[in-house]
Amino acid sequence: MPGEKNNLKERRMEMKRTTKLLALLLALGMLLSLAACGGSTPASSAPAESASAEASASAEEAAEPETAEEPAEEPAEEPAEESAEEPAEEPAEEPEEDPNAIKETTSGAEYNAEGYVLPLYDEDVSFTARIGFPPNDLTLFGDKGYEINHAVQKAEEMTGVHIDWVVVNSEVNMEQFSLQVASGALEDIVVDAGSAYSSTLANGVEEDVFVDIRPYMNECMPFFKSVFEGALDDTKRSLITDAGYICGVNTISDYNEKQREGLMIRKDYLETLGLDVPETYDDLYNVLTAFKSELGLTDPIFFASDFVYSSNALVSGYDVLGTFSVTGFVVSPWYQVDGQVKYGIMEEGYYDYISMIHQWYDEDLISHDFASREGNPNSMTNMGTISSGAVGLFHGETELIPIYMMGQTTDPNFELELIPDIVKTPGQTTHLLNNKSQISRVDTTCVTTACSDVEKALTWLDFFFSNDGALLCNVGVEGESYEFVDGKIQYLDSFLNNPDYNEKERNCIFLMASIPKLGLDVPKTYSLDIQFTAEDIWTTHDDGAYILPSISLNEEETREYAQRYSDISTYLAENLSKFVTGENDLADWDSFVGTLNDMGMQDCIDIYQAALDRFYDIDINID
Repeated sequence: MPGEKNNLKERRMEMKRTTKLLALLLALGMLLSLAACGGSTPASSAPAESASAEASASAEEAAEPETAEEPAEEPAEEPAEESAEEPAEEPAEEPEEDPNAIKETTSGAEYNAEGYVLPLYDEDVSFTARIGFPPNDLTLFGDKGYEINHAVQKAEEMTGVHIDWVVVNSEVNMEQFSLQVASGALEDIVVDAGSAYSSTLANGVEEDVFVDIRPYMNECMPFFKSVFEGALDDTKRSLITDAGYICGVNTISDYNEKQREGLMIRKDYLETLGLDVPETYDDLYNVLTAFKSELGLTDPIFFASDFVYSSNALVSGYDVLGTFSVTGFVVSPWYQVDGQVKYGIMEEGYYDYISMIHQWYDEDLISHDFASREGNPNSMTNMGTISSGAVGLFHGETELIPIYMMGQTTDPNFELELIPDIVKTPGQTTHLLNNKSQISRVDTTCVTTACSDVEKALTWLDFFFSNDGALLCNVGVEGESYEFVDGKIQYLDSFLNNPDYNEKERNCIFLMASIPKLGLDVPKTYSLDIQFTAEDIWTTHDDGAYILPSISLNEEETREYAQRYSDISTYLAENLSKFVTGENDLADWDSFVGTLNDMGMQDCIDIYQAALDRFYDIDINID
């Protein structure tokens, strides 16, 4: 059972004693066998070494090929009996491997099928590790840094490996790390290296910044290798570069991640007006109109300046991906249909979407100051507006629902309902929400070439793919955040309702969410019933068929793409919202698309297409 204490060291010593005894018995048996194998010749009393030498000589003579002058004679009689005496064709059966047998990695750590023998090493082992957090989390950690995390403390106690955490502001992580690369002063381990390194991770391997872990997986990463081999083919391809590198370790879940953000509507407002939850765009238009005309809402639907956020819930019904943003984070509308790469803004369905949003803006269903708001709809300012009562429908995230529900402090009737993505026709299937990915996020953790003991560092990372390590990362410390009841995980009230932290802060303090691990389908830690229904509701219509897998551009493609897309992204950021407000005439949309092509958009599409084609050619066999 996960979480039980296994006295592997005692079992190992017992197995060693048994092995010595078996070895003595085997040696005695061999002597007796050699004494008896002489046929009609009297048993020899010569030492075992002499008998062994004679047997070897006889084997060599028998192996010599016969000359042409003396062809081998056909056996004249009793072939069946000889065959019975020498069944050479029958291969010996391989003995079944004992799952409890202790094995050893090349790093010196011992393990069996249940997990590692802990601590990992007899001597003191320590590494430096770089990890980035947004400013709010840095404030939470304070001067003590990531060491304040309870699971981090327990990991050191269990593994015996000390980590000196270098905690940095994620907003300047890349700039700072670039300076370190230039100077050669690198940490041993870099968490979420993709957000720190200015080029591709594959290029980082070729430039001798990061270690290719593929050659090490068989010998010092048994649990990560097992999880990798059991993953979906597209998951494996996502972790292997065109050149065959595995640049680092990623979280791989043993279940498919589902949508964790989507549309929410004021259920109490719908009930006041006697309206049903909207399903189609026509339904939604009628609801928003009623919110404005009958309830006087100034934000029937809430938009921030990035009017399409990272969920496609409002666009999916047009069969395109429209998640473009450059404010605070980078989101681009790349997807594929039957292996053909698409860029959502270039597709006809996106024009239909923009036309609809423009109409809503003209009819005051969208606040006219949306373009001046913060780009992140989940900033505290924007969430305050959402909770104020002026908003009828908005986009949000599962973990933030308790914050939205602060609206109950001023309006006790405040109640939310989660709704699926909006569609054009009832029962329509959409294709761009349900991720279906076993890789929860781009969190590749790399070991750098500055590390003096790569094998031990990789085995430490591998620990989090064993049962003990995965539980620690996913649910925290047993007895502190959870306990097992009838074999099932049950969170403790002191964790779920910790008075010192809100839901997001609590997870930062008690769980190792940022460390790559085996992602377990454990019970959620939500505090409200509505949160537990979110994943299923937000993927009601969706099959995820158009989602683009995690492809990688090579160095030349990265350079060419950056040269073209940088200007394209700026042009889009400056003009898309103007089509909503009417500052840009929708009659000029074709000219707008033509300008994108003139700036190199088709070249960008071709680059992504080449990367996708290579993706499906990747050899996923790591042995």
